[in-house]
Amino acid sequence: TGAVVPLYHFDVQQIDTELTVPYLIMERCNQTLADYFKTNKLREAREFHDLLVRLLDILEIIHRVNIVHRDIKPQNILQRPNGDWVIADFGIAWFDPQYYEKDFKTKASDRMANFEFSAPEQRKRSTYNRPEPNMDLFALGQTLYYGVTGETVRGANHTPMRVVSPELAKYDQLITFLVQQDPKKRPQTVSDVRDFLITLENQKRINSDLQRTEMSWNQAHEFDERLRRVIPGKTGYISIKDRQKINDVMNSIGENCDSYELWWTQGRNNYYAHPIKQIDKNVWLIGGWECEIVELWIYREPNPQRQYVVLHLAARPPFGIYEPRPGRIREEAGFFNGKYITREEFDDGYAEIDGSIVKLMNAEVRMRHLREEFFFLAPHFSTLIAGENAEKTVHSVYQALLKNGSIKPEILKPLEYIKRSFWMTWLD
Repeated sequence: TGAVVPLYHFDVQQIDTELTVPYLIMERCNQTLADYFKTNKLREAREFHDLLVRLLDILEIIHRVNIVHRDIKPQNILQRPNGDWVIADFGIAWFDPQYYEKDFKTKASDRMANFEFSAPEQRKRSTYNRPEPNMDLFALGQTLYYGVTGETVRGANHTPMRVVSPELAKYDQLITFLVQQDPKKRPQTVSDVRDFLITLENQKRINSDLQRTEMSWNQAHEFDERLRRVIPGKTGYISIKDRQKINDVMNSIGENCDSYELWWTQGRNNYYAHPIKQIDKNVWLIGGWECEIVELWIYREPNPQRQYVVLHLAARPPFGIYEPRPGRIREEAGFFNGKYITREEFDDGYAEIDGSIVKLMNAEVRMRHLREEFFFLAPHFSTLIAGENAEKTVHSVYQALLKNGSIKPEILKPLEYIKRSFWMTWLD
C-alpha cells in the first residue's frame, strides 16, 4: 500500500541454546520524523496540511485492515529515499484476532504505550483486548502539535499553535479535537477527521463571506450617505448637467474615498478611484485620469449595494509632449512640479526640464482619454463591481454608451439586474 516501510525478509536467529533473536530486514530510510523536526519545525500551513494528509492516509490504510498501531510518534514515522513518509515499528500494534493469528503473546509486563504521545487510556491493561482507532488519532494530534511547538499537549491549557505560527491558527481546533482525554469526544475514524476539516474550511468560508458582507454594507451605506447629502429626496436615475452641482457630487464622493474603497470601471477591469480631486475649473483627477465631466448620472434605490455614478467625459487634448499619432485614443505622461514629462522619463526617474536634468521626487502618472468616454463609479463591494457576471454586463452597457454618445436610462437598465454574489445576501 505504500503506507508501511518496505520489509524484505524476516527470520529467527539462534544465538545459542538459551537465546533466539527474531529480526527483520527493511528498506534503509533517510530519517525519522523526529530527526526532521530537529531542524524543520512545522510553520507553514501547506507543509502542515501535506503531512497531516499523508499521516491520515497511512492510518486509514492500517485501520481498514483491522490494525491499531498504538505507538504513533515521530520516531516511528520514517522518510523513504523517495521522500514519502511511512510508518514503522508494529511491536505493540493490535491485530484484530478475528482476522489475524499471532505467534507472539503479549505479557502483562510489556509496555503498551509511550507516555508522551499515546492516548491516556492505553496505560490501562483493560484496553488491551479491544483498543480503538481513535487512540492512533490522539497520537496523531500529539505528533503534529510536537512538530510545531516541540512539546506535546499536557492538560487543557496548552499553547495554541497560532502563537508559534499564525498561519496554523485554523488547525488549533483540530488539535484540540484529536487530543481529547475522553475517547468518546475524539474523532473515532479518519473519516471523522476529514469531515471535521471540511467543516473548518466551510466555517472559514462562512466567516470570510460574513466579513465581506459586513464590509459591503458599510461601504454601500457610506456611499449612499455621500449621495444623499447632495441630492436629498431623489431616487431612480438622476441626471446632473449643472457644473456646480457636478462639482458638489464629486467633492462629496471624492472626500476620503479610500475609506469606503471607491472604484471606477468600464467593465473589463476595475480600478481604484483614489485620489479624486479637482485640478481645473471643469477637470477632475480620478485615479490618475484627467477627466472633464460633461454630464453625471446617479442611480439610487433602496438597496445601497446597487447604487452607482456614471460620468460622461469629454475628449481631452493630447499632452503636447509626444509626436502626433493618428488613431490614438489615450495618452500617458508623468507629472512633476506642474509640468508634464514623458512616461519614459517618469519610468527612468529623471527628466529634462527647462534645459536641465532633474531627479524626479514625488512625480505621478497622469492619463487622458483623447475621445469621449464613460466611467462608472461605485464601492468595491457593490453589485456593479463584485456582482455575478458584473464585468460582462457593465462592459456591454459601456459599449452601448459609446455607440449612443450619451447616457440614457434605457441603456443603463441592465445594471439593475446584476445578481448579487452569494456572500452579499448574508445580511438580508
